[in-house]
Amino acid sequence: MLAEIPTPAKKRKAVPLKAFLVLAIFAGVVVVVAFWSVNRSRDPEEIRIADNEGLAVGNLRSIVLAEEGYKMSRSGTSYANLSELGGKILLPPYVAEPWDGAKHGYTFVVKAEDPTALKYASLKQPTLPFDLELSRGRKSGYCFVLTLGAPAAASWRAMARPVELGRTGNRFFYADQTGIVRWRLNAAASSGSPPLE
Repeated sequence: MLAEIPTPAKKRKAVPLKAFLVLAIFAGVVVVVAFWSVNRSRDPEEIRIADNEGLAVGNLRSIVLAEEGYKMSRSGTSYANLSELGGKILLPPYVAEPWDGAKHGYTFVVKAEDPTALKYASLKQPTLPFDLELSRGRKSGYCFVLTLGAPAAASWRAMARPVELGRTGNRFFYADQTGIVRWRLNAAASSGSPPLE
């Protein structure tokens, strides 16, 4: 058998530096244009509306929690209107018991680095602060209306509407004692509106 003699491989031509630079610059331009077009579509007003709508949902959830705390502090008998929620809400009886000293085999010690941090709460009668601005019915581009049901405030419903439709928000929101927040676009939301997901 004859041994084959290896032949030298053909030399590849190197990509010229100029061609490489042209490709790199072209790719950079494509990335910049793509980035610019994506960010250009986010109008500052759309961002503000989305922020306001998110805050409105959060505020309705605060109302849900405050109403439940208020009802439990009243032995489950009634709910409160927005002005009654403003300031302090008594915590439910099972939480409102004094927690200083020994309880259930444990010793509790509450410390505050800043003495003003406990301005809404004391160990003898704990309370939950509620947003005073929200209790006045207007916050973050939305108006809030809370209506108590009859008899004896046994139910409630809260509605949030944009202060200026199309500028401060596009969606209306609704919540009640079920704790479900519902929404509707460009019209008042109700208990029949779709829930937020």
